[in-house]
Amino acid sequence: MGKKQINIILMGFVMICPFLQGAYFYHGAYLAGAILLMILMYYIIINRKLRLERSLSHLLILIGVLLYLISIFHAVDKGMAYMGFLKVLVVYLFYLVIMQTNMDKKAFTDALSFCGIIMSAISLSAFFIPCLGEELIQKGRLGSFFQYPNTFALFILVCTVLVVNREKLKAYHIIGIIIMWAALLLTFSRSMYIIAIGTLLIIIIYDRKKIKYLIPAVLLGTAVWYIIMTFGDFTHMFDRIEETSTQTSEWLTRLLYYKDSISIMKDYPFGSGHLGYFYIQRKYQTGATYYVKYIHSNVLQVVMDIGIVGFALMGIYFVYNTLSKRLTFYDKLSIFIIFGHGAIDFDWQFLVIGFLILIIVFVDEAKIKEISITGIKTLGTFIIASVLLINYIYMALNSYLAYIGDYEDSLRLYPYNTEAKINLASEYRDTDPIKAYKLADEIISQNPFSINGYIIKRDIDYENYELEKAYESAEKIVDLNPLSIKNLEKYSNILLDMVRDDIENDREREALNRLKLIFEIPYHLNKLAKERLTDYNVKHIPRLYMSEKLIDNNVEAEKLYDKIIQD
Repeated sequence: MGKKQINIILMGFVMICPFLQGAYFYHGAYLAGAILLMILMYYIIINRKLRLERSLSHLLILIGVLLYLISIFHAVDKGMAYMGFLKVLVVYLFYLVIMQTNMDKKAFTDALSFCGIIMSAISLSAFFIPCLGEELIQKGRLGSFFQYPNTFALFILVCTVLVVNREKLKAYHIIGIIIMWAALLLTFSRSMYIIAIGTLLIIIIYDRKKIKYLIPAVLLGTAVWYIIMTFGDFTHMFDRIEETSTQTSEWLTRLLYYKDSISIMKDYPFGSGHLGYFYIQRKYQTGATYYVKYIHSNVLQVVMDIGIVGFALMGIYFVYNTLSKRLTFYDKLSIFIIFGHGAIDFDWQFLVIGFLILIIVFVDEAKIKEISITGIKTLGTFIIASVLLINYIYMALNSYLAYIGDYEDSLRLYPYNTEAKINLASEYRDTDPIKAYKLADEIISQNPFSINGYIIKRDIDYENYELEKAYESAEKIVDLNPLSIKNLEKYSNILLDMVRDDIENDREREALNRLKLIFEIPYHLNKLAKERLTDYNVKHIPRLYMSEKLIDNNVEAEKLYDKIIQD
């Protein structure tokens, strides 16, 4: 197999990745990493050299990847941080691969444009083919193969810009723009609507020659969107567009994510590792009882993962490339689109978006340095690549087993996947409490911020009337998730039972101490309300006042207190 054939395989990889859920899930990302390693090794073998770009862009990306590696050692969850590092490393491997190709950037952008058109065409058909619709449409919104409408809309808009960037637009390019614009509108992504309209206006102002092609294509795409909505009985989705405002609950809740992240930054200036934010967010949240895997801002997610230094690296990368004379207007426009939407969503968790950025910025051939790979260097390179390849295949297998729900076998391969362990413990919760409890202990050992582990221990201990142990877990849960009234009620229940047990066993001093904790709950909630409640008009506002259950428990506690005093 020669260089031409491996180039074709690389192009196939670039075009297939978006259809594999954008390489969002671990198993897809690790499989992509394994494929890229094999392609990289083949290029090195046939070229007998390693081509490296000596540029600021390369340095910034490399430092960012190394920071993810370092974060493993101080992460909230080291096992998940390792999985996150391997995922981020895949983007760097793609960067190394395109350094080796000597291929023209246009080949990559043409492949992505074609991919965007094909994906959009298939996605439009999902409104008429039920089996496709079940997979590609989420709650009336077109998420396509990404299964997330906002990121799909971003991908399609950038692909549209890549098509418009062509010197000559032929009939099939215009048809492609019509299809992609209709698909973008069917995502009902309000933020992407605003960005898409802004992009359209900028192109019209900057490149007037494209107006005669672009305006008719956009109008026809809008007509296709309206027809599909009307005849597909999706007209109720128009209400979502009418609700577009800076005062919508969804947007205000995101502002809470961003506001609350400031407190996390202060406590974790060097980041909390991959998924660290996911585990610690409820300890810091204000205004709403939200619970999200990612912070819905790539900018802030980098800070959450690898700290303020990561944010600085990203800022420098953005400024450096948007000011670069090497990149065209359309390249810079695409970067602004990706970073702009990335500021308010988690698109970069889909590795395809990372690939997209690297293709747009591409490689500066003038800064390429070639390193000869012969003799002992060949052996060393082969050993490193082989270890990484085995690792990626191994991790792809265990993460795929977790993805399909085979948590037991997944954990046999990699026992540090906290999410798989939590799911397995939940499955055993009713069928095998002993095994569930053991898993919960392991979860907490791996990740002391995992509320799920403490909940399993608390409930099992409480059922077995192990009140001291149940109380320890309940207290930790209230500390980690202070806005949860449900968990506070269970904390109160356990304390009340402990008081009764103390009274029965003539431990009045201990009973009085526990009663004091129960009587402090109203003051605790009042203090919490002053500190944590905001005037944001959002869903899931926490009920930081005494619930009926808490009031009943307080009344019962007062009776028990009177009984102790009288005795």
